[in-house]
Amino acid sequence: GGSIPGDANPWKPIPLERFTVYRVSDDQHVIIDREDRRDPEVTVPTSLLLSPRFQLANWYAAKSWRTSGPGPSTHETLEKETLDMQTPLATRVEQLLTQRGRYPGDHPDYGQRNRFECMHHSNGTYEIRDHVREFNVIVPVNLLLNEKFRLAKWYEKQLQRAHNELCERLQGGMEETNILRSL
Repeated sequence: GGSIPGDANPWKPIPLERFTVYRVSDDQHVIIDREDRRDPEVTVPTSLLLSPRFQLANWYAAKSWRTSGPGPSTHETLEKETLDMQTPLATRVEQLLTQRGRYPGDHPDYGQRNRFECMHHSNGTYEIRDHVREFNVIVPVNLLLNEKFRLAKWYEKQLQRAHNELCERLQGGMEETNILRSL
């Protein structure tokens, strides 16, 4: 829930696809709102985006309200509602991994909503939790901030590496069992 000033229906849920956030410099990101193009576009310091306490949705709504003026009942909505979210980076990680769809080895009918969860840790890393595979992996923030980093491809490689390690351990255990049986 929540609303952005100027929206025709302030009670309608805001789709995540409406917004794009991308880096324009080492310390600034720009927010593109597909339903409310601005000139200039709204920029936000990267340091704020990396803070787990930063409420991007509320910040953006307040900034929009200051520049556009309140829409119908918008000011009341901003005062009443806090839009909970993780760091914007964690939210984007979840979106990108979900957009990829199925990963090699996934059951065709996995169909679980909210498959991925990304948690920010105080040491600056992010933990990706895959609730379908029951698999967790740590990703450093510097990778996530690199525009050339392909998260879904990286994640697929992490899954494959973990699968290969498990297979090696299982095969090693079988060899030991066979040796013990022969004694």
